[in-house]
Amino acid sequence: MNRLFWVVMLVIGAGLILLMMNDSAGRTFGIENNDFSRLIWVGVLVAVIGASLIRSGRPLGDMARNFGVWAAIVLALIAGYQYRYELQDVVSRVTAGLV
Repeated sequence: MNRLFWVVMLVIGAGLILLMMNDSAGRTFGIENNDFSRLIWVGVLVAVIGASLIRSGRPLGDMARNFGVWAAIVLALIAGYQYRYELQDVVSRVTAGLV
């Protein structure tokens, strides 16, 4: 954990220094400063979550299966939201046929 902490602090510090040095230009490595700061933040978050998952001691196959199940659930919810009006039409036709 000690090494992970210092790597995270180094990434945050390097990103902060780059943002301070390029503030007047508005771009860092060709990326807008707001987007670059979000990239640093998300990268650190993914690194910390990934390291904690690896150190949890659970088998990677189980974690991958659980991730796949949750990804399928999220995709089903997104698809349902995208087609909500069509689904409402189907439900209204079915209920009209039953009544």
